[in-house]
Amino acid sequence: MQTVALAFLLQPINTLADHYWNYFARQNYFDKNGLFITAIFALPALCNIIIGIVRYNDGVGQWVGAHGFEEGITYLMANSISFFSA
Repeated sequence: MQTVALAFLLQPINTLADHYWNYFARQNYFDKNGLFITAIFALPALCNIIIGIVRYNDGVGQWVGAHGFEEGITYLMANSISFFSA
């Protein structure tokens, strides 16, 4: 959830950093398109999300392998498992 919040805050952070870059840097890295801030914040977060999805899918695959596909589908349907549930 923090990753989503960070994604929404990247543009305001980039704008703020563009205005005050001279207080913490020797040159302005913060362009109007936000390429620098995206590379610094969003790409590592995206990598973490991809790793999380791969690990989740691996765990589901191992569980289905141990319990059988039909039992796994029945369990998921009965419990309404979704990616977006807390």
